[in-house]
Amino acid sequence: MFGRSYMKEGKGVNKRDPNEKRIKIFFEVLFRKLWNLCKLNLLYVLTCIPTFLVMLIVSGLVSSRITDASSDVLAQAMGLAAPDMANAGFARYMVILDIAIRVVISFLVTVFWGMGPVTAGYTYIQRNYAREEHAWMLSDFFGQMKKNFGQAFMVLIADLVFFSVTSIALIFYLQQAGAIRYMSYVMISIILVYTLMHFYIYPCMVTFKLSLKDLFKNSLIFALLEGPKNLLIALVLLAIHIGIPYIAIAFAWPVLSWFVFIILELVILVALSGFIVNFWVYPTIEKYIIEAEKAANQAEENI
Repeated sequence: MFGRSYMKEGKGVNKRDPNEKRIKIFFEVLFRKLWNLCKLNLLYVLTCIPTFLVMLIVSGLVSSRITDASSDVLAQAMGLAAPDMANAGFARYMVILDIAIRVVISFLVTVFWGMGPVTAGYTYIQRNYAREEHAWMLSDFFGQMKKNFGQAFMVLIADLVFFSVTSIALIFYLQQAGAIRYMSYVMISIILVYTLMHFYIYPCMVTFKLSLKDLFKNSLIFALLEGPKNLLIALVLLAIHIGIPYIAIAFAWPVLSWFVFIILELVILVALSGFIVNFWVYPTIEKYIIEAEKAANQAEENI
């Protein structure tokens, strides 16, 4: 079902009561590793800068369409008869809007999809925290980044291609009339499933020796097999990065809210999201691959 995995290493000794509530363990580990997560957050944000800049460029495929669609509304709000890029004020607001949309899209891609090789190192540390195992912040981060560089880079390329193709297709279908417009829902479903696959792509990458084909295949199976749980995780991440900031900015002082939100993103929220994902998806990986391989090996020994 999941292909040959060739485990890199075992789970380690589980010292906990197997009947202990998972949610209780989550908060115990979270508070114990909180300072390390803050350091990991900063390290990850800094190492993501090169790929983040690439994503800023690619996200123009979407931002340009949104700014074009918003130009009439913006012109009307400014008292202009029509969008006029010759107007300095209008042009400035259009540029700011375009940059803001690119930043938001690139940031969400970073949180939900990852950023290639740096995400491999980042995920290895997060996975170890989820398994309550030790990890060296710098040596493990850069060691796993180097070790999985080729495969992680190919995932990054696949992400950029997928984003470009699906963005163009989704915008095209949204602009159509009639029955063909419903294809936009198909595209949204494909993008959603691909997003949920990323909850498993990097954890499987740093845990097993898989071909790129098996890596995507297994991640697709897990994304569908644990659909409700994966959707809940996605909603939690959206609440952290979109919902809560929106409420704070809408009902509090916008400038202060933005400042606090940006600081929190730089200090803890990105790593918190990674820990939530790895903590709750790792039991699925353990159940369907690690334990299955152990059972198969035990059966072979008993023959």
